[in-house]
Amino acid sequence: MEWFFPEDVEEAARCVQEEGVVPHGGGTMLCRGDLSRIRGMVDLSRTGLSGLRREGDTFFLGATTTFSEAARALRACGAAPALSHALGVAAATPLRNRITVGGSIASFPLWSDLMGPLLALGSSVHLRGRVARTVPLEDYVSTPDLHRGTLVTGCSFSDRFWRFWYHREVRVRFDYPAFTLTFLALVEEECVKELRAVLVGCRNRFLRMTEIEETFRGFPLGTELPGGLGRRFEAGFSERPHGSATYLREIAGVWVERGLNSLLGNGKDR
Repeated sequence: MEWFFPEDVEEAARCVQEEGVVPHGGGTMLCRGDLSRIRGMVDLSRTGLSGLRREGDTFFLGATTTFSEAARALRACGAAPALSHALGVAAATPLRNRITVGGSIASFPLWSDLMGPLLALGSSVHLRGRVARTVPLEDYVSTPDLHRGTLVTGCSFSDRFWRFWYHREVRVRFDYPAFTLTFLALVEEECVKELRAVLVGCRNRFLRMTEIEETFRGFPLGTELPGGLGRRFEAGFSERPHGSATYLREIAGVWVERGLNSLLGNGKDR
């Protein structure tokens, strides 16, 4: 296997366009895959893609930023608390010190703690290589052709005054989650102006709960929530060590109701 050590992003982007050559950041997903198909790896440590920077009202997270680094940087400037919280509780400390933002976006494992908050924030992905443009994250994860010969250089999002609630369904704290739930609420004058609700870990990887989002537009805080919220989304699950597909769908519905009540209602069921 050949290793490449580019000194800048453009050189790295040229490397990954070669057949069988893949980027290497933290390397955690590569350890889980079939390395026989890989003939070369591109070390990204010298490309300057690490860190958080602010450009106006937009934040940019570099691809080689680790989960731990991202969580600390976001907390330090008070940005995207849902994202900093999710990254701070992901996996175990050694893994948080290795997993990178770009690698997690590119691979999008079902147990990702990163993708729910990023999708809820309406993030964009910055690409170089065969494709050189910025695209919405939802488009990137649903368009396989954007991945081939392309390097993720980072992601960007606008930070607003979102209230948040986040849940990871695990057996023990450092376990891979069976699914995660992210709720973001933009509140004005004690009413919900906008709600974003994202489930990650279902059969289609993620689900934007649009019916639930529309239900709470203009909803006054602290009042009794509508009934049956746990049934107002269509999500299939696969069998997991955490439980059967039927069980996971049922428990996801329970946490949807608890989360919405905690974030928007009177909190009595929390």
